[in-house]
Amino acid sequence: MPDTVRMNAYINNYTGKIEREITVGSSHLMDLTNIETLSNCFYHYCANYEIPIINQLKLEFIKPGGTQGVDTRTLYIARDLQYQLFTNLPYISDMETPFLPTSWDEVFHGNTFNVIYIAPFQFNIVFIDGKPVGTAAPQTTFSSDILNDIFQNLKLGYELTYKDVHTGTGCKVYKHRCRIDSSESITKRWSRGTGCWSTTRINPVICSKNREKLTNLYSPTDSEIDDYHNATSLAGGTSHAGGIGGGYSSYLCLRPAPNVMQPGDYITASFGVSLNDIDSEADIIISPIVYVGNIVNAHIAPTGMAYLTNPVGNEAKAKFKKPIPGYQSITIYNQDFNYNPETLQSGRYSWVGDYKTTATDDTTIVVDVVLESESE
Repeated sequence: MPDTVRMNAYINNYTGKIEREITVGSSHLMDLTNIETLSNCFYHYCANYEIPIINQLKLEFIKPGGTQGVDTRTLYIARDLQYQLFTNLPYISDMETPFLPTSWDEVFHGNTFNVIYIAPFQFNIVFIDGKPVGTAAPQTTFSSDILNDIFQNLKLGYELTYKDVHTGTGCKVYKHRCRIDSSESITKRWSRGTGCWSTTRINPVICSKNREKLTNLYSPTDSEIDDYHNATSLAGGTSHAGGIGGGYSSYLCLRPAPNVMQPGDYITASFGVSLNDIDSEADIIISPIVYVGNIVNAHIAPTGMAYLTNPVGNEAKAKFKKPIPGYQSITIYNQDFNYNPETLQSGRYSWVGDYKTTATDDTTIVVDVVLESESE
């Protein structure tokens, strides 16, 4: 038996082959980003900013001592998927959310949100001098099983940004939400349709924070990015050439709340951050993220994550302010204690009745406010 086996590697539509010698009985490493010919054709996206690219890598194994191929393996590899997911979360202004939430349902106005993956626009593209050449294969639609297979190692979480009142420095901490897997979504599967995005612009605009990390192979110009957006957006309900098939994309529908909650009056306690440590002058920001690896003690490697973006390319986030001291307690309850003895809780659902025609206490709520005593 020979000590080495020859293998030829082919990537995408590059017509040449990359020859490798594999030592029998020993692991052979192939770094797709450092083997020159492979790395030049292993793409994040094309020059027209059409993303994401699914790369095809074919490995041909040659008969020992001969030239005839005896076996092949064809692999499909997506690159840096953490930068290629988006969300339909709207931009939430400071005026709309001035107060710090006490529950996860309040973080994004009680809304669920969709994490979206746009189907590949082009497939097996030939690049010459950084430009795609030739005709790309048609857009591909993936099944839920294939999407789960591609995304099985990516996770969703949240980033909390605040200013430490003691040191004056900006801080970022993180919390896990779920794995990107259909079993942890509301719909229990990847769905496909137009409801996940705006009816007037369903193509994602890449967040500038993520764009910088997507590739070193080719930096698209602003005009090329504009051309891409114009080609893939909808106008009057009609998809332009190069569009994404009439506005359909794959998405998971999620609730904001993580599976495991931390106790506390305010949402910052979910990240293990005391309200006493937060400067009241600076914004408190919660941003959904996609990441790889693990969150350890609320920290994550900066290069292992990307921001989910809203439809106009901004980081999807909600801004809040720390409550200003002044109230010791606020209690809201139904006046009709006999039939509906309920205390109304922030972020929870309740009701009032109208079942006694001779009284008004059945439709009356009571608000009790106790002020903090002024310091001497």
